Amino acid sequence: MALQAPLGLFLFYENRARTEEENRQSVALQKKTQLTENLVSLKETETQLGQIESWEPILRGRMPVSAVIGAVEQTIPPEIALSRIAVEAASYRAVPLGSGTFRVPENYAITLEGASNDENSRVWEEFVDHLLRRLPPGSRVVSCVADAAKDSKTVRMACKATLQAQANGNYFSLGVSKIDAEGNL
Repeated sequence: MALQAPLGLFLFYENRARTEEENRQSVALQKKTQLTENLVSLKETETQLGQIESWEPILRGRMPVSAVIGAVEQTIPPEIALSRIAVEAASYRAVPLGSGTFRVPENYAITLEGASNDENSRVWEEFVDHLLRRLPPGSRVVSCVADAAKDSKTVRMACKATLQAQANGNYFSLGVSKIDAEGNL
C-alpha cells in the first residue's frame, strides 16, 4: 500500500489538472464564441462605415447655401441693397459610388445683383472683396461691375458681381463649425 500511495497521489493530481484544463478550454471556447458574435456585429458596422466613407466626396462637394447667405448678410454695408442672390453649381466631376455615378460640383457660381446709393463703386468692390474673404480658399471674383443708373433723380449704382467658390469642404470661413460630438448631430 505504501508503494501505491504515490501512484494514487499522482493520479489524483493528474485528474485534478485535467479537470482544470477542461474548465479553461470551456471558458476559452465561450469567449471565442462571444468574440465571434461581436466580430459579426463589428463587420456590419465596418461595412456601414465604409458606405458612409464612400459618400465623403459627395458630401464634401455640397456647399451650405445658408452659410453663404449668412456671410452676405454679415458683410453687406447699409449703402447696398441686393435684389438677387443666386448660388449655382458650376462644374462637375463624376464620382462612382456603389450602384452608379454621381455628379459632384467642383465649384459654385455666386451671382449678386443690387444697387448702391453711393456714387463711388468702391463700396460695392469692398463688399465683394469682404465676401470673397469669407468664401472657401481658392475662391475668386469672376466679374465685378458697378455702373451709374440712367435715372438722374437719385444717384444709384447698378451693381453686379459673380464669384466662383471652391467646393472643397473647407467651409469654416463661412461660419460652419465642425461637429465634434455625437450629441451635436
